[in-house]
Amino acid sequence: MRIFGIVVSLLVFWPVVSDAACRKEPVPEESSPDGAIYAGSFGDWSIFTNKDGDQCWAATKPMSEDISGGHVTSEFCRNDAYLMINNVPQDNIFDQVSYFSGFAFNENIVLEMNLGGTSFTMPIMDGQFAWTKSSSDDIKFIDKLAMIDEFTIKSVSKTGFVVLDLFGASGLRDALQAAKLACSHVITPMHVQENDANKNNITLASTYLNQSKRD
Repeated sequence: MRIFGIVVSLLVFWPVVSDAACRKEPVPEESSPDGAIYAGSFGDWSIFTNKDGDQCWAATKPMSEDISGGHVTSEFCRNDAYLMINNVPQDNIFDQVSYFSGFAFNENIVLEMNLGGTSFTMPIMDGQFAWTKSSSDDIKFIDKLAMIDEFTIKSVSKTGFVVLDLFGASGLRDALQAAKLACSHVITPMHVQENDANKNNITLASTYLNQSKRD
């Protein structure tokens, strides 16, 4: 069993609608703000580093969501969702794929990902987080993702809601290269921000520390 320390980012580009009756699932207590730094964007992807510059990741938010089902007595609430591809060079972790749903999963129902007609799964789920089974699955996922413009992730909440997120995938290869360069300090966040025409696409970045457990 491998245990990975992962920094993930909540990207808050879309305005949050306040609803006092909506109680979102809390992000795990062991997760704590760690000063994510925005380092530029490529197509549908944004690049971040942690404050020490030793973890760097590309992340993309859903373009739309389709929610159905659920218990009639339960209101569906979620945090901002995203798919992340993370690098932690000192731990020899590169291009590790994870998904933050923004709600607690029904962990008995495996996530389904559709990439241009090719199906993938994320069988490892913990609360609001999910991962592929192995690094080899990450590679296959990324190779296919680089060939398409959009993809979907279908999952089920613990309260029975079926959620289908539609993501854009353009700019992936450039985003992955930029993330690795940011971790190697070849590209610094300030340098990219000063020269990135899309820097205003992200208005806020908060980081959370989570551990990935997979074979």
